[in-house]
Amino acid sequence: MATASINFCAILGRISDRGMTLSYTNNGAAKAVGTLIVTETRTDGRESQSYVPITIWGKRAEDASTLAAGTLALMQGKVKSFKDSKDEWRMGIEGFELTPI
Repeated sequence: MATASINFCAILGRISDRGMTLSYTNNGAAKAVGTLIVTETRTDGRESQSYVPITIWGKRAEDASTLAAGTLALMQGKVKSFKDSKDEWRMGIEGFELTPI
C-alpha cells in the first residue's frame, strides 16, 4: 500500500557570510548553493542557530546568487539528502525559490 507524503518546507533566515555561490553544470544548468542561518529563541530566552545548506537551480539560481551575505530570505523547497565533499550524507533544502525579505 502506498502512503501519501508531501515534501515541502519553508524557512526564514539570513544568508551566511559566505553568500551564495553560482556554478554551471556540464549541461549549462545554473546552480546556486549557500547556507541559511535560522535563529530561534529558546524557552530559556537564549538564541540558538541552525545552519541549513540550500541549493537552487536554473534562472532562480542566477537571481539568488546576487543576494548579499546577511540578507534575510525566505527559502521554499524540499528536503533533500546529498553527499558532501567528505563523501558523508547530509540533509539540506533544494529550492523552488529564495525570496529576499
